[in-house]
Amino acid sequence: MNVSNPALKCVRPQKDRRYPVAVAMLSISLIVAACGGGGGGGGGGGSSSGGSGSPGGSSLSLSGTAAGGLAIPNATVTIKCATGGTQTGTTNAAGVFSISIASGAGPCVAAVDTGAAAIVSPNGNIPAHTIYHGYIAASEIVSNAGTINITPLTEEILRIALNPTTTAAFFGQASVGTISSSALANAESQVLTDLSGRGASIGGITALRTQSFTALTTSNTTTNPDVIDTALDLVVASGSYTVTPPAVTYVVSTTVTDYQNSGSTVTAAVGAVSCSDATTTGTTCASAAIGTGTPMTLTATPAGGYGAIWGGACASAGTGNTCNITVDAAKSVTVRFDPKGSTIWWVATTGSDSNNGRTPATAYATFHKALTSMSGGDTLYIDDGTYHESIGGFGGAYSRWDTSVCGGSTTSTPPCVVTINGSRNEGPNGISSGQRTKILGYRTHAVKIDASTAPNGSRIGLEIFKGQHIEVANIVFMHTPDMGPVHIEQANDIYIHQVGAAFPDPTSASDNNRAHFFVGDSNAVVIEESWGWGYGGRYGVVFHGGTNNVARRNVFRYDGSPDGQPKAGVTLYSEDNTIAENNIVIDFNNGPDNTGDVHAPLFSTCSSALSAPSLVTGLGSIGWYGNMAINTTGQTNANFFFDSLCSIGGTVTVKDNIVQGIGASGGTTVAGLWVSNDTGTHLDIVLQNNTIYNMNGRGVRVDAPPRWNSVTFNSNIVDLATGQCFQDVSAGARTFTSAGNQVFGCSTTSVPNDATTVTTDPSLTFLLRGTGGRGATVDNRYNNGTLTGTVLWPFPNETNIKTDMCQADTGGSNETSAAGWTGKYYTRGHGASGWCASGKTLTKYIWEQLPGSTSPY
Repeated sequence: MNVSNPALKCVRPQKDRRYPVAVAMLSISLIVAACGGGGGGGGGGGSSSGGSGSPGGSSLSLSGTAAGGLAIPNATVTIKCATGGTQTGTTNAAGVFSISIASGAGPCVAAVDTGAAAIVSPNGNIPAHTIYHGYIAASEIVSNAGTINITPLTEEILRIALNPTTTAAFFGQASVGTISSSALANAESQVLTDLSGRGASIGGITALRTQSFTALTTSNTTTNPDVIDTALDLVVASGSYTVTPPAVTYVVSTTVTDYQNSGSTVTAAVGAVSCSDATTTGTTCASAAIGTGTPMTLTATPAGGYGAIWGGACASAGTGNTCNITVDAAKSVTVRFDPKGSTIWWVATTGSDSNNGRTPATAYATFHKALTSMSGGDTLYIDDGTYHESIGGFGGAYSRWDTSVCGGSTTSTPPCVVTINGSRNEGPNGISSGQRTKILGYRTHAVKIDASTAPNGSRIGLEIFKGQHIEVANIVFMHTPDMGPVHIEQANDIYIHQVGAAFPDPTSASDNNRAHFFVGDSNAVVIEESWGWGYGGRYGVVFHGGTNNVARRNVFRYDGSPDGQPKAGVTLYSEDNTIAENNIVIDFNNGPDNTGDVHAPLFSTCSSALSAPSLVTGLGSIGWYGNMAINTTGQTNANFFFDSLCSIGGTVTVKDNIVQGIGASGGTTVAGLWVSNDTGTHLDIVLQNNTIYNMNGRGVRVDAPPRWNSVTFNSNIVDLATGQCFQDVSAGARTFTSAGNQVFGCSTTSVPNDATTVTTDPSLTFLLRGTGGRGATVDNRYNNGTLTGTVLWPFPNETNIKTDMCQADTGGSNETSAAGWTGKYYTRGHGASGWCASGKTLTKYIWEQLPGSTSPY
């Protein structure tokens, strides 16, 4: 020990339990003598010598053990700290060293050179001039003292923690760098795991770098029980000790935004990525763990008419529908599906018509500015918010009143027609069915158009007149006293989806012919996954005088209108090749019947022959598939009503429908399913696999002549009607066939011409077809009249539908004064026994309408 420097402290060496007591005492006495002044260094405790440190100040004392499979004796140890310079010392026979650093502060690094001769041990040799390193963090030094071991284990910890910097390079720096505690902990964990895998007992090890331990020596090579020394024996026996690090893996997160819910997807063969945005609000999915350096190809599959816009890690790597990346870190990829080939426009409540309208930040303020700026096939995104302006005028003129032009007259002949001349919201037609003009709420259920305060003459919601190739989605239209919320006439290829329509707000008791969705004289119009409710709507959706139209997966409720005119949730009126599938009419209550006309949730008719511009003159072939009328109350004539006074021939197909509940009037005036008179060219009607349940009246009624050409009644279930299960009051030569039906709980259970009628309890489980293939199934979706394998439930948009249909909104000014209706709408058909009062989801409410039914949702 160098005692010429008074700042150096004497440090007691670590006790070696293998040495005889006399030897240990001799070592201690030698050190004490040296500290007392005079005498040289060396001895059992190791020695230190001066370096470049400055005298004075506090002294940092570091000790430790240098060892491989055996202690490394009489070897030079060099220590360098953040302050205090470099100091050296020598290990004793047990590999122990003690070095003081004047004015020293951590972190510190240490190195030992095993010397000119190899160290030979029974477990393996350490070659000459092998250098090992150690490290102690500043936080590991307590009261200016600490332990810093130098072994193959500490060398490996540092190699892992410093990667790619070498330990020699780290030690050779002019000043001591800091190694992060997390890197050290990770490296030590890897080494301990490796030691355990080699059979070492590591239970007693707390820190390989800073835990005192006793090494075997050349004079004692077999009796040391120390766990660290035992571990060193194992690693030296293996030769050069390195740990194979665990495979580094990363995850690729992919966020898909497809606001039109077009069915676009992103997939990758590596990591099993498969991501789509079924919610239309943005969906993120992640790959499995992928090894570093793995190439990955992401493939976008846009729906028809859409293109992929790559971002994130694919912003520069994505080309067309593919993106090639190398997984060398965690990656974040975004892809947005926009209408292919279209120009994108924006409207926002914070926008300005002096902007260019091309981005959310530079959005227009008005629909008029946007629609008159767009070209056919462009897309308009509407940012979140409430707007007080109508969207309309596609294709031609408004055939509606504008009191500012018509002088307040509503009775002039011919009617006052306002022609679009740039002063209204004229929108461009689309180019084709593959490149429609699109008007889209940017996010689902975040855009509302409330026309209650719209400018005079514009208080409608959506108007498409003579328009073509137009798509509208993700908007709620409400309070439209100039016309119904959604009005489509003389149009072609119109797609409406995720749209709410509410509160037509009629202006007088004579204003009684409103619909939430009216489609007249049009072809190829689809109303899909939308909903209508609120006072003033005579119909939920009505198709009138058109062809090839579809109402699919919609929800409607009747909430009152000024008088008792015919009312229905879904109506196919003088249509041909038109279908209604998987629609729900819920809590239908038409209130007092003051007209004696037809009231039915589901309705097909033709009352008088039509002429141009209607595309047909009467009722033709139509289809009803998988529709439901649930909890029908009040003085309703039937859940399902069919008649035609002006048919043009064809077939009416009624399959897999469920009607449950009917109003309180009872007797012969109501029926679950009613086939009324036909005086036209005689349609055929097929009634197959329907479930009719809990009718306060007849189950099924078929009227007397004038008659339908033929009626087929097969594989239906009629259960619990207070009157007859089947009432056949027809006569004459009309062909009536029936087979395989099941009836129960009615006053009369016979079915004409059905020799195989089953009259036992069907034990209904809702939404599942009964035994023998009888009754309806609506567990899967219909698509264009074909039952698919896609599950219908939970019902689309049911959370948004409930938010809207169960809100407290009084509707128009005439609602509370209308005969038979008082108070807010929620006191009516869906009150104490209705869906909104139940607190259930739409799916759960419907699934549990039949006894014994439980919902899996």
